Amino acid sequence: MNSMLNKYTIANMFCERDEIAQLKDVIINKNNVLLTGEHGIGTTTLIQQAFHQLPEHSVGIYIDVFDITDDIDFIHAFYQALVHQLPLQNTEKELQHYFPCFTASFTRKNQSEHGVSEVTSSYSFDELLVSIFSGIDLFCQEYGYSHLILAFDDFQQIAEIKKSKIDAKIRAISQVNKQVCFIFASNKKYKLRAIMNSYGQPLYGMTTPITLKPINKTVLKSYCEKHFQLRFTHNSFLFLYKKLQGRTRPIIQTCTVLSFLGKVISNDEINVAIDHLMSQYAPIFKDKYTALPRQQKKAIKAIIFSQYLSPNTSVFARDILMTLRLTKASLVGALLALEKKDEIMQVDEGKYRINDVLYALWLNFSFIQ
Repeated sequence: MNSMLNKYTIANMFCERDEIAQLKDVIINKNNVLLTGEHGIGTTTLIQQAFHQLPEHSVGIYIDVFDITDDIDFIHAFYQALVHQLPLQNTEKELQHYFPCFTASFTRKNQSEHGVSEVTSSYSFDELLVSIFSGIDLFCQEYGYSHLILAFDDFQQIAEIKKSKIDAKIRAISQVNKQVCFIFASNKKYKLRAIMNSYGQPLYGMTTPITLKPINKTVLKSYCEKHFQLRFTHNSFLFLYKKLQGRTRPIIQTCTVLSFLGKVISNDEINVAIDHLMSQYAPIFKDKYTALPRQQKKAIKAIIFSQYLSPNTSVFARDILMTLRLTKASLVGALLALEKKDEIMQVDEGKYRINDVLYALWLNFSFIQ
């Protein structure tokens, strides 16, 4: 079977992090994890690394639910992850044995990979969920696995699905199933914490929180130079690291562009590479900004203007409110709405940061330069 590690190359697992040992310790002891980090900082890669280092009696399954729209989408994403990642010997026969509520149809995509579609329309959500976890139990018993970890990425998406109460059902399963533990991961920290940390919510109090920090500058510099065959001065890599706030993904994207520009990297070349990335993403960023309500657009501008004026300038500065024709009350409301969408984060009194660093640079370019 294809594993999660086939979807993402081992080359991506380039940096040891302190959080790996912490994550492994928690899940090997069969506890649940709330894993959060800034946009582009590497939560998915951290899960990969932890799964790659699990002991033999354990197996990890990664499920990305970023695009689910209803409870059946959730079931499909869950089942497909099991199909491609469970270490089965006889795929079709065993899947029917472990998950009889699913009728799988296999089509060859190429010589080494199969596509799988399933028919589940005759069963309810609850029946399908029970079928999945019953199958997981049976699989663990027959294959001798004492421990199975389910990592749900972008788990905040389930907050939009009210009807089936997925979070409550997962809590019930967690309480009775001692072989399974969960990783709930997302860079949408506001939404995820609302599900996990709000008193009265079904998943309240059942996770150990781990917050992912940026990778050490020296370690990341070494990887980028080796992998992309680049040579940075200390100051040029520090410039790149600070400009992209230590976010792994955009730094790697920038180094990909830099690998075509030259081998000895200067600050000017870094700026050219980042400008190139921004031009690629510009249509997406423009659509994202124009889709915002009018007051939220002004709140975004208030953040950009405050950062441009000085690090100490509040978004509620009189000049900014007058320029944008805003009252303090209306700006507070717009900022709160953006926080709830995980578009921004408050870092101090009157100070906010846009979570997507490339988007923030594009906004700065659009409104200031």
